[in-house]
Amino acid sequence: MIKTLVWQCNVPGPTSEHISIECSTKNVKEFASKVGADYLYTQDIYVNAKQYQFARPETYEKLRLLWDDNFLKYDYVLYVDTDVMFTEKADNEIFKLPIKHLAMRKLEHGKNRSKRRDVSKNYNKEKASLLLEDKAAPTNKVKSIEYFYERGIDLDQIAAFMGIGNGDEVWKIYQDLLKKKKAASISGIKEHFSVYGLSPTDTNIQWYNTGVMLWTRAGIEAARECFMPLSKHKVSRTFTLASDETYTNAMIMLNPNFICEELPTVWHYSRKNGPPPDEIKCIHYLGNTRNWITSENAYGS
Repeated sequence: MIKTLVWQCNVPGPTSEHISIECSTKNVKEFASKVGADYLYTQDIYVNAKQYQFARPETYEKLRLLWDDNFLKYDYVLYVDTDVMFTEKADNEIFKLPIKHLAMRKLEHGKNRSKRRDVSKNYNKEKASLLLEDKAAPTNKVKSIEYFYERGIDLDQIAAFMGIGNGDEVWKIYQDLLKKKKAASISGIKEHFSVYGLSPTDTNIQWYNTGVMLWTRAGIEAARECFMPLSKHKVSRTFTLASDETYTNAMIMLNPNFICEELPTVWHYSRKNGPPPDEIKCIHYLGNTRNWITSENAYGS
């Protein structure tokens, strides 16, 4: 009989006291019980990446299993962030996926989004408007989309709030900003990989999101063997995603014998992509959509 663990961690950081954490941990613990897995919630500092002066040292605690031998007693370890919720359709099939070392959702930075669907139909406008409520915002559509974008609001949330769709008067501005955002993201990733002598092209950049990670025991052991010590990890200081993802993705790129496979979308669906389809089993409330966890409360009890 395989032994499985569902694990979350929450250490001091920018979102460590967010109201959504209580909902997520309760939901994830119930999922673990439902599928017969152990549940672990850690809050202590174990990895202590702060000593290496990384930009977001708290995120490296998600890699605790690379040093903590307590994880080696499990055949599978499923790590999920505290902004993740399982739906009622979630089951133990995730522990039956034929993976060798590790599975995560791949972010496709090189894809052209100019033909994306009408985003105004894929968001709850009422919730989006609550996130974007700002009395100082311009009433002019052209000025307001730039106003929100400059303040770090997700472009798709802006589109939902403003009701932007194909053919709209500000659709071109929206697309131009998307291209600008994508170019900045690709540039940052390429810069990060360049410090290791890696040169991926715009279209073959592989970047995995560490918000949901399915590890096998063999994967943990393999990573311990081939991943470099954190003390030698070269982080691009200008890269905005200077977190555990920079380290994990660099190690995957540097070690071709370490196999990272793509986690099916049903097991890692970003809420930024709109309301989840019926088949989705696990939802990641990334960025500002984290605020929707408590209000939606559609999953778990």
